[in-house]
Amino acid sequence: MKVQRGYDRWATVYSSEKNPVKSFSDEIIEEMLPNLNGKRIIDAGCGSGYFCQYAEQQGAKEILGIDFSAKMIEQANKVCQYTKFQVVDIAHIEIQEASADVVICALVLGHLERLEPIIQKLSNALTKDGVLVISDFHPFLSLKGQRRTFRIGKNNFEVPHYIHMLSEYINLLTQCGLTIQQMEEPVWIDNPVIFVLKAKKH
Repeated sequence: MKVQRGYDRWATVYSSEKNPVKSFSDEIIEEMLPNLNGKRIIDAGCGSGYFCQYAEQQGAKEILGIDFSAKMIEQANKVCQYTKFQVVDIAHIEIQEASADVVICALVLGHLERLEPIIQKLSNALTKDGVLVISDFHPFLSLKGQRRTFRIGKNNFEVPHYIHMLSEYINLLTQCGLTIQQMEEPVWIDNPVIFVLKAKKH
């Protein structure tokens, strides 16, 4: 199943579904985020709007949610008051340079075959001292043969996912002028399930 089609189908249950990948990602990203009050926020791959809604609650000045799934954006619009949304693939998005104080990219980048172009764009979008927080499916699980799947009723669906080692993320972030400030790799049933990286622009 193509990624976009999968997320269109997943949209109906995405907000209510509970799994360790999403739960750890949401919890740790919230802990890593700086004060959002009065800040400009971009959520690249915003899904059903969890962090856009969170940013509104924290008093963010401007919020842009980007996702390639129109069905996900429909869900996001139901929970957000003033966030602006764009239905577009982040792999092809053109983001204005220095337009955000904080960029969030949760559980998205592993769906892209090439990381370098999008990480460069996300870095360019940050103001000086801006913060980028990313999370994704841990490569350890991918190497063990685990797949990115979701369930609707009794049916399981798989969406494509590429293996990118943590060293690739770290090297690209560093090359783009960001400094790694924090990394977490939460463990569930003796396996790291996701990673979360926080980086600051020089």
